[in-house]
Amino acid sequence: YLIQVDSILKTGMMKYPDPPLSFYFFSLLILIFKDATFSVKLGTVLLCSTTVFPAYFLIKKMTYSPTASATGSLFASLSPGLISLSGEFLKNAIGIPFLLSFIYFSYRILKGDNSLASRSFFVLSFFLTGLTHILDTGVALLFLLIEVIIASLSRNRKPGFLKFSLLF
Repeated sequence: YLIQVDSILKTGMMKYPDPPLSFYFFSLLILIFKDATFSVKLGTVLLCSTTVFPAYFLIKKMTYSPTASATGSLFASLSPGLISLSGEFLKNAIGIPFLLSFIYFSYRILKGDNSLASRSFFVLSFFLTGLTHILDTGVALLFLLIEVIIASLSRNRKPGFLKFSLLF
């Protein structure tokens, strides 16, 4: 991570081809705080902590319960998997909030919200997921594929979701 960030700060470009969002975010923090290690750690903590927002909204959309939403988002932000990723695989961890946002907007569209805002944020979250890590993008695509298969086999089909998802 530090090699990539150092290359960005010296040349404006990354040394190795990789999804760039996390590295450019870390570079910005280094420019502000002047300490590479601190900035990478801070950037990881800041972006990982935003996991609570999509988790909260997704659980609220599914349960209609503020208590369940708050509890679920707390558990999501303190999950051993996220904590482990944030210490070893920073880009994967940074992609989790974007991945959860993608899942949230996918769920909204599945439930019949065909608004331009939901569709735009669906595409934006997928794009941001892709800019953080390829494996997070793969999980997003796998999730969407499973959702499309289940929705197409369901008796309660949502043609708006299927049409949009298949077009996407």
